[in-house]
Amino acid sequence: MHKLQIRQYLDRIEFYEEPEVNLETLKKMHKLHLSKVPFENLDIHSGKIIILDIERIFRKIVKNLRGGFCFELNTLFYDLLKSIGFDVTLISANAANKNGTFGEEFDHMAIIVNIDNSLWLADVGFGDFPIYPLELKLNVGQLDVNRIVKIVKHDEQYLKVVKSVQGNRFVPLYLFTLLPRQIKDFKQMCLFHQYSPDSPFTKNRICSIETENGRVTMTDTHLTITAEGKKRKYNIKNVQEFKHYLKEFFNIVQDPEE
Repeated sequence: MHKLQIRQYLDRIEFYEEPEVNLETLKKMHKLHLSKVPFENLDIHSGKIIILDIERIFRKIVKNLRGGFCFELNTLFYDLLKSIGFDVTLISANAANKNGTFGEEFDHMAIIVNIDNSLWLADVGFGDFPIYPLELKLNVGQLDVNRIVKIVKHDEQYLKVVKSVQGNRFVPLYLFTLLPRQIKDFKQMCLFHQYSPDSPFTKNRICSIETENGRVTMTDTHLTITAEGKKRKYNIKNVQEFKHYLKEFFNIVQDPEE
């Protein structure tokens, strides 16, 4: 990513300072990214193939003011951090399923950032990740909006990110290892999530973004606004209403044929 593209990307997330390679910059960019670039899978339902190509993803997210799913969002954020000068590594993660199982290897993409020999887990492509990167310290509660998040040992191979729900109970977000990966390693799972009927992304359109005090999430049928830990859910009656909410809450205008 060249200098002009870095500036355009930072403007997209409304980070108007000169970026420095430090924890403060990482945290601020991470938070802004989650609040300005939505997690969304609209292209999957529009028949547009998603290819893990930096220039193509840059055009979609930065130029066309769109969002994306994990492989797009974290690929681009990884390239931004690397271009600025951060010490970054791509890693694979296995997202938690509702039935208590976890996805396959390369099911999800995340980023490890090394700052002054401290490791941080950054992720702008999960849809429910904390607003700031997580320090890689085991069993230490890290405060997020209205919840506690921890990194714990899952087994001899995997670490696990868990979040608090209903007091002292914790549920998993995903498993991960620190094994370095390359963008090309995620190609097959990127295709799986676009075309397989077993992928959650082929079942429904979804669009989700952080807000100052919570999150807004929209599917084909419902708009859910979470604020201060309380949820309000609205039915979406028709295509026109879906497009209205898409523009109002996510600043996305789809092409006429979509």
